[in-house]
Amino acid sequence: MKAMITALFLTLCASAFSQPEIRGGDISVEQVGDCVSSLTLRAQAVLYFHGQEPSVVPASVELCWGDGNCEQAPLVSAVQLEWETVRALYLAEHAYPSRGTYVLSIEECCYPDDILSFQSEPDIPASIQNTYTFLSPVFQGCNGQAMPLQPPVDIGLSGSVFNHNPNLYDPDGDSLSYRLAELTDPAVYLYPQEFDNCTNSLDIDPVTGDLRWDTPCLPGHYAFGIAVTEWRDGIPIAERLIQLHVLIEEATGLSFFADPGLFRASPNPVSGTLRLDGASGMPLEFVLCNVHGQPAREWRALQLPWDVSLSDLPPGIYFLRGTTGKRTFAYKIVKQ
Repeated sequence: MKAMITALFLTLCASAFSQPEIRGGDISVEQVGDCVSSLTLRAQAVLYFHGQEPSVVPASVELCWGDGNCEQAPLVSAVQLEWETVRALYLAEHAYPSRGTYVLSIEECCYPDDILSFQSEPDIPASIQNTYTFLSPVFQGCNGQAMPLQPPVDIGLSGSVFNHNPNLYDPDGDSLSYRLAELTDPAVYLYPQEFDNCTNSLDIDPVTGDLRWDTPCLPGHYAFGIAVTEWRDGIPIAERLIQLHVLIEEATGLSFFADPGLFRASPNPVSGTLRLDGASGMPLEFVLCNVHGQPAREWRALQLPWDVSLSDLPPGIYFLRGTTGKRTFAYKIVKQ
């Protein structure tokens, strides 16, 4: 029997169900207490499961700490997203016997069969890792690991360039480098250009972390591995593997990109005020939704240009939908 939950609350009830398929995720690590004397880590695992309701996710997942110890990390919350995806958060703490480098890992079975990146094999296990080093506080300082501000789930359109950035923030100011990584055996994992016959390029900027895919053409689900290394004084002190899940939709109907002659939203990414320009008919009805589909702002513009403040919204991806007459369009807005 496993515990089941409803969205946002830990309402536990006994029920038997099969393990849901996993779309991706990430492990974040932070040191608990004084870094001079404490050797305790808190691990936050965010996993994305394939399902239509939060009750499908497991009540715990096995987290191995890299020192020979493994334990069940309990579920803290689960939220239903779009695209039949559930975001589940797991938390656990562990005290280490000594300073050193440790590889934290979670392995869950399995990826959904609809992910095009695994065309040659079914039932591929998802393995998520984070390598953490306890530094010498006297000579090297503390190690506050970089935290992702962008969820590793995103959507794009066939025939349009796809861009994504994990948007990591390092509290110590350590340098970060990025690279694409296979999520499993290279003989099993396929990049889009290996099977879609239309991808011109797929790469990631090693300094900024900007992933650019030019250009997806096959609608469907994809999985990408983004390896992020933290550097201090030219020495790698941490590495994590982020599993990015991307849904490419058919470029029909509502589009995430509008004709710039009709409508423009800038700057994008935005941190404060978003300016809306263009030659759209009036009036314009706007709804700004978060990645969960929940409205974060709604307003009516009687004329353009129009300014709207987003400074009080948390960082992340939002979708700005505009309607005038019978025309409807949408923009993906990145809030920093």
